[in-house]
Amino acid sequence: ERPVPHSREWFESIQSSGRRGWRMYEKMGSPTKIVAPMVDQSELAYRLLCRRHGAQLCYTPMINSKILVDDPTYRRSNLDIDCPYDRPLIVQLCGNDPSTMAKAGSFVEDHCDAVDINLGCPQNIARRGKYGAFLLDEWDLLQDVVWEMHTLLKVPVTCKIRLLSNVEDTIVLCRLLVAAGCCMITVHGRTKSQIGSVAGESNWKAIEMIRRALPIPVFANGGISSLNDFNLCIEKTGVAGVMVSEAILCSPAFFIPKCSFELKKHGISALVNEYFEIVKSYPPKRYAGGTIRGHMFKILYLCLFQCEDLRPKLADAQSAENIKKVCDEIVQRNGKCIDQYPQIAWYFRHRKHFIDLSIHSDMFGFSKPKPTVDQSTNPCLKHWKKSIEPSVHDNIALATMFGSFEEE
Repeated sequence: ERPVPHSREWFESIQSSGRRGWRMYEKMGSPTKIVAPMVDQSELAYRLLCRRHGAQLCYTPMINSKILVDDPTYRRSNLDIDCPYDRPLIVQLCGNDPSTMAKAGSFVEDHCDAVDINLGCPQNIARRGKYGAFLLDEWDLLQDVVWEMHTLLKVPVTCKIRLLSNVEDTIVLCRLLVAAGCCMITVHGRTKSQIGSVAGESNWKAIEMIRRALPIPVFANGGISSLNDFNLCIEKTGVAGVMVSEAILCSPAFFIPKCSFELKKHGISALVNEYFEIVKSYPPKRYAGGTIRGHMFKILYLCLFQCEDLRPKLADAQSAENIKKVCDEIVQRNGKCIDQYPQIAWYFRHRKHFIDLSIHSDMFGFSKPKPTVDQSTNPCLKHWKKSIEPSVHDNIALATMFGSFEEE
């Protein structure tokens, strides 16, 4: 049985989880640059692409534990965890039944470094399925799930959570999870109600308080849009690593400092070609066409405003080969300036503000931007201005964003 809270065994279990957690972290190479679990997005091919460009640890997309246990077809189409180049790797599961979660973990434990429990998904599908962030009030159940998996699996158990309504309760919950056997926690610095247009800023202060209260490695997640954010988050919170999600979907070379960018390696056109080369060897097992198209719509987000007629073609293309043909045409039409477009554009598609380039210059890596194209006729710039409030135009070097740049 799991230890009774505040008993001697309970405190000993917390310390034991801490030792296991740091051993696991060091065994994985002490990763700080982490790719988040993203449904139909963090598939094997994309994980490999991100690893080639700086990512040090990747998570699989979330896998439903009950369907994994019950359906062999689901197992075949969702478990892409056999590649020797895809390590260290953490498999994320969702569910609310301790025995089912442990059984699901047994299917993957020989092919990963740890199994993660999704306690952070805030979407309606998680509400209906009673998993993710909608389990955060079920403290006894969560302890049972972690304990069952911890005692039955051969690999460590980790958790990804969101904040509760106050930090103190979040810390109490985290300590209960650690005592039950959780040896690493990722904290998304928002509550389950902070999504979409009301997401707000990620609460780094809360993450720091949680990190200080726990003896295990803690990762931060949420609101990371640049390497400047990444470095600042580590500095302010003291976390062991930072998990990036949406931003890395439009910039798989997110972790490469822009000052050392080589466009022939890390530019948009190079990344597109490299992804398709990887797909030849490791095609997505699940919704292949939709998965590949989804990545291309994000990576080529700004490029598509130069060729709106190709948008429906990309949406209709089904095979990797046909999708590649459309992408090649998009790249060709954008010409040499394609690799000067900010790769992070898709991340800011719904934001009513942008960033001061003088603060986040690492996103672009250019100390003194020098536009060399006619900005007044650039359709990308025209679209971008629509998504930015006029009140902040004066604080943004918009004219520099879509031209050719030189480094001094």
